[in-house]
Amino acid sequence: LHLTLSHQSLIPHKLAYPPVLIANGVLSSLRQDLFVVEHQQLYEAWASPAADDANALVYQQRPLSGGYLDCVHADLLEHYRQRLPNCALLFPFQALQLLKYVYCLHGQELLLLCADQCLHQELELTRQREFQPGATLTTPPLNAYALDRIIIAQGGKVWHSLSDGSDSPSVLAA
Repeated sequence: LHLTLSHQSLIPHKLAYPPVLIANGVLSSLRQDLFVVEHQQLYEAWASPAADDANALVYQQRPLSGGYLDCVHADLLEHYRQRLPNCALLFPFQALQLLKYVYCLHGQELLLLCADQCLHQELELTRQREFQPGATLTTPPLNAYALDRIIIAQGGKVWHSLSDGSDSPSVLAA
């Protein structure tokens, strides 16, 4: 990663001190992968604008074929497949890739602080209304539940405030 203004490069394992990543609104702005749980089967899905209405979405899906997921991600998706009712959910793969890179800049340490629209509870994942056919394009909340589970599985600690159900953001520290 090259920093344009300072003309410095961030190279894994070369930082003298652990990085602090302040990512207010950043993680939810990254693309999240869409998955569908249907009759305890897991499908990868994608959405595209409808031909007749640019604000509506058309969905397609196919059975999940691993490959691009590491074992921690695959374990969490398998957990979703077994436990969740029929639903569509987002998986923050790009956010996880960003955190993985920043995490490696200093010997596997990182402090993450962010305030974002988040889903923290497993049950909240099944209530994502944005993924219904004909839904309008909106920025969906970040699946912080996945971030929490993966950070904890890798030996990290997570703290977050719970949203009061309004549009106020949740605060996440890891």
